[in-house]
Amino acid sequence: MEEIMADGSTPAPDDGFLQAFVSAVDNRALELTILPTEKCNFRCTYCYEDFALGKMPLSVQDDCIALIRTRAPELTRLDIRWFGGEPLAALDVVERMSGAFCEIAAAHANLHHTGAMTTNGYLLTPAVARRLAAVGIGTFQISLDGPRARHDVTRIMKNGRGSFDVIMANLMALRRSDLDISIVLRLHLTPENASDLPDFVRTLAQDFLTDPRFTLFMMPIARLGGPNDAKTGVLDSSRARALMDRLKQIVTEIVGELAQPPAAARQAWSVCYAAKPNAFVLRADGSVGKCTVALASKDNQVGRLGAGGRVEFDQSRHKRWLLGWQYQDPHMLHCPMEAIDFNHP
Repeated sequence: MEEIMADGSTPAPDDGFLQAFVSAVDNRALELTILPTEKCNFRCTYCYEDFALGKMPLSVQDDCIALIRTRAPELTRLDIRWFGGEPLAALDVVERMSGAFCEIAAAHANLHHTGAMTTNGYLLTPAVARRLAAVGIGTFQISLDGPRARHDVTRIMKNGRGSFDVIMANLMALRRSDLDISIVLRLHLTPENASDLPDFVRTLAQDFLTDPRFTLFMMPIARLGGPNDAKTGVLDSSRARALMDRLKQIVTEIVGELAQPPAAARQAWSVCYAAKPNAFVLRADGSVGKCTVALASKDNQVGRLGAGGRVEFDQSRHKRWLLGWQYQDPHMLHCPMEAIDFNHP
């Protein structure tokens, strides 16, 4: 498990804990991750998803919009995150729903609405990005697995072809555009690509990171499930940390200090969205969960969205995701999926 603090120690409850707690239980805020489809045009070798559910039906879309409309008068913050599958495989759903959220937010002066998307980037042309920006989606996270020779081995298309060239062409086109958007380049670290990353990061820094719209986020690949889990190579924590330090130094030499993560991510009490009482995942079939990784787990099925936006909760399941607050346990808050024993009564 990832260490919670830089020195590996466990933080004691303090003002940081209280601040995180107040934010997480604030009923005026809603963080909703929406899966408009769970189908994907990629078959990444380390993926944990089963791609069983298709595009979100119109009835579920309408129920979600009704939920937001009902909650809007009491909300001051609405953070919508689009996930999948590949969300751009259901662009029509995203545009319809996000457009409705924008209209609802515009009718409530105190409601601040943000939209972000995790996408593989294959379909994210400037024209598509412009359409998404028009409905309030302005932040995109796109994963890269290193240079072409590495990336095209692990981030492969459903048809078996590589994806690197199209993604990079899209990124370069977005770089040349005048769009007011933010793009997080998520760089995956593995034992296989480690030796290639210094040169690749140098290229990324020169081509993209001089533009303030682009930032770099590095993450070692982890075994999260899926048919290839046992064969997925992972870096041990010390090697991963050393590699990230080296890559950060390369970026610093080219563009100055690497952009820092949001302030909350730098606090001792790092809280996963799944541990927050005001954060949920809406799947394409209308089921409500807490975690985008544990999609197949029955413990992650904490409710269902019904007609008119009414949500029926299984409180006994939901409250287990929140145990980190009760025990003031940083590991449970950082990743409840890993730290909580859901089999224990």
